[in-house]
Amino acid sequence: LKRAAAPAVAALAVLAACLDAPASWRSAADSLYAGAEKNYASGNYRVAAGLYGRTVETITAHDGTPDTYLSHMAARSRFLEARSLEHQERWADAIAAYRDALARLPAISDAVRVRLGRCYRKNGDVETAVSTLREVLDVNGEAPSLAVLDSIKRDLQKPQAREACRLKARAVLSTVEDL
Repeated sequence: LKRAAAPAVAALAVLAACLDAPASWRSAADSLYAGAEKNYASGNYRVAAGLYGRTVETITAHDGTPDTYLSHMAARSRFLEARSLEHQERWADAIAAYRDALARLPAISDAVRVRLGRCYRKNGDVETAVSTLREVLDVNGEAPSLAVLDSIKRDLQKPQAREACRLKARAVLSTVEDL
């Protein structure tokens, strides 16, 4: 009886290992991301950039399905990796990471382009910085990627709401370092 059960036990062990493998890399991605977030929040951008990059590598190596929780994590990781590299003034590396983030995060492409434009300028490529920022300003007539919802448009008809928006925009723009 023991000899007959051995192959079945071995097969179950292999099956269990196969089932644990996806959970293992997903767990690793979650852990890497959590570590990156902690380091980013504490201002340790060098470590954060490395952990965000490893998060993207882990997910990309294992998860081929688009529009999943993990693909969104990879996109956010790439953007925050770029921000971490920007904090370190590693302009060329930040540009590469932002370009990848731009492909992964079309919903916030204007925000990514603003950061990208700054990095190009800091890296000495003023011409590319200007053309990147022009895309954000919608000078070519295409709709911007950050569309305003109809409910917001209605609210903006109110003078108080417009003034509140002006104050918020002024506050946000005052925090943007030397574009």
